[in-house]
Amino acid sequence: MEYKCCSSCILRLGALTGHWMLSLLHQVQTGLIPARSLVVAESSKRILSLELSSSRHLEKCHNASINTLDIDQVEGRYLLSGAFDGGMYIHDLYNTSGEPSYTMKCVAKFDGSSSHRYSVASVQWYPPDTGLFTSSSMDKQLRVWDTNLQRCVEQFIFPYHVNAHHVSSQNSSLIAAIEDGISDMSEVEVGESYPLHIATFNSKYPPIRRILIKNILVIKARHLRNFALSYSTTALVDLRVGCTTHELQGHNKGKVRVVKWSPYASNLLATGGTDHRLLLWDVRSAKTYLKSLDMYNEGQTKSKKASATAHFGTISSLCFTPDGLYLISWGNDNYLRLWDVANGRNTMVNYGVLFNSNALRSIQIDVSYDTKPAMVFVPKKSTVVCLDLFNGWELGSLSGHFTSVNCCALRQGYQELYTGGSDRNLLLWTPDTAQEAAYEESGQKPPPTNTSKYLNKITGSMLERPCIMDQWSDSD
Repeated sequence: MEYKCCSSCILRLGALTGHWMLSLLHQVQTGLIPARSLVVAESSKRILSLELSSSRHLEKCHNASINTLDIDQVEGRYLLSGAFDGGMYIHDLYNTSGEPSYTMKCVAKFDGSSSHRYSVASVQWYPPDTGLFTSSSMDKQLRVWDTNLQRCVEQFIFPYHVNAHHVSSQNSSLIAAIEDGISDMSEVEVGESYPLHIATFNSKYPPIRRILIKNILVIKARHLRNFALSYSTTALVDLRVGCTTHELQGHNKGKVRVVKWSPYASNLLATGGTDHRLLLWDVRSAKTYLKSLDMYNEGQTKSKKASATAHFGTISSLCFTPDGLYLISWGNDNYLRLWDVANGRNTMVNYGVLFNSNALRSIQIDVSYDTKPAMVFVPKKSTVVCLDLFNGWELGSLSGHFTSVNCCALRQGYQELYTGGSDRNLLLWTPDTAQEAAYEESGQKPPPTNTSKYLNKITGSMLERPCIMDQWSDSD
C-alpha cells in the first residue's frame, strides 16, 4: 500500500524532532500552511505522547470500582465520577496551588444516605451549566442534583433498574435505559433556547427555584414528556395531558443497554440492546425506527431490515463523533465498528479483536476528533488502547491500572485523558512534555517509538513542501 505525503503528515513527523515549533511558525507566517495546521499538529503530537502523569494526581476518595466519568462542557474544569457503591464525586481539575506538582482535590462527595443505594450506571453534567448534573442507578432512579447545595432536587422512579441515560446537548432531553425488558426515557423540554432546570418542576426546595430563575432570567416552561422503551414498543408520553402520544417499534427481542443522542441532530437517537441490534430513531416519527444498522450492509431492504444485526453480541458502548457524522459501537463480540450515520452503512474499518469482558454493564469510550488522524480510546482489560478512527491502526496502549478499565474521558482542548477502573483508581494521562523539553535542550534526536514508526509508515520520509509559483505572465 502506498501512503501519500501531505502537509499534515509532515507536520506530525516534524513534531517529533527538536525546534519544530519555530519551523511551523515560519511556515504559517509565509503562508505555506494554514494556521489551523499548527494547532492540529501540536494536538496530535500531545495525544500521541500520552503517559501516566508523574506530577499531577487526583485525590483518592472512591471505595468501590469506578463505573462512569464525565467532564463538564462549559469550562472543562470539573470531573464527575460514579462508583459501584452508589457514591459520586467531583474533582476540581484546575491548579490553584501555583506549583507544578499538585493533587486535584475532591470538592464534593455524594455517598452514603445522600446518594444512590446501588451501583451508579451513568453520570452527566447538565450541558449549559455546571450547577446541575444527572445520575442514573440500579436503584431504579434517575436523579437531578444541585451542585452548589449538594443534594438531589428532583428524581424519577422507574419500575426497573436503570442501565444508562444521556442528556442531549441540543435540547437537554434526559434519556434513561431500563433493564429487565423495559427502558424508560424522561425528557424535559423547557424554555426558548435552553430548557429550564428540572428542579423548577415540583421542586421540594423553593429557594432553588428562585436561584434558577434568577440565573436564567425568565424562561417559560413548555412541557414534560416521558418515554418508555420495552421489548416491543417505545411509548412517548406527554405528561401535560397524561396520555401516550405515539409508540415506536424497536428492540422487540431484547433489552436496551446503551443510548446516545446525536450531538448534531436534536431529533436523532441511537440505542443498542441485548438483541445485537443498533437502531437509529427519529423521535418525531410515529411509524418505526429510522434505521436498523447491519454489519453486512444488507439490512436496508424491508425483507432483511427486521433481521439486521450490528454485532454478534450485546452492544455495550456507543459514541458519536462531535460532528455527528459517524457512530462508534462496541459489542461483547469483541469488535469495534464505525458507522456512517447518513446512510447507515458499516465502514468496514478493521480494528482487530478488542476483548470486552463486561457483559452486564456499558463501557465508556471517547474520541479525539481535532487531531490528525482522528483517534478513539477503548478500554481493553487493564489498558486503554488508542486506535486510528478511520484506518483501524493501533497507535499506542496506556497501562497503569491493576484490573479492568471501565471508563475513559478525554478533556477536550487540554489533550488529557482520565480513566477509571475496578481497582478504584482514577488516573490522569498527560503529554510527555518533560522528555520533549529535555531532547530539545540537548539537541539530540529522540529514540524511535511506536508513534514515530507509525508516522514514518505514513510519510515514508521527511519531505519539504515546495512553494507553488504562479504560472501566468503579463501577456495573459
